Amino acid sequence: MEIIKKYGILILSTILTIAGYFKLKTSVSGGVEGANNYLATTGGTMDSAQFNMIQQGYIATNIVIGGALLVIGLGFLCFSVYHILKEIRAD
Repeated sequence: MEIIKKYGILILSTILTIAGYFKLKTSVSGGVEGANNYLATTGGTMDSAQFNMIQQGYIATNIVIGGALLVIGLGFLCFSVYHILKEIRAD
C-alpha cells in the first residue's frame, strides 16, 4: 500500500506538471479563442478596445491557472522524488 501511495503521488504530480506546462504553452491561443467565443455569444459586434481587454483577461486567466498547476505539480514532484531517493539510499 505504501508503494502505491508513493508512486501515485509521483504520477499525479507528473500529470499536474505536464498539464500546467501545456496550459501555459497554449495560454495565448486559448485566450484568443475564448475571447472570440465570447464575442460570438454577444452578437458579434464589440468595440476593439473592449475586445482587447476581454482577450487579455482570458489570457491572464489561462496563465494563472497554468502557472498554479505547474508550480503545484513541480512541488509535489520534487517532494516525491526526494522521498523515493531517500528511501533508496537508506537501503
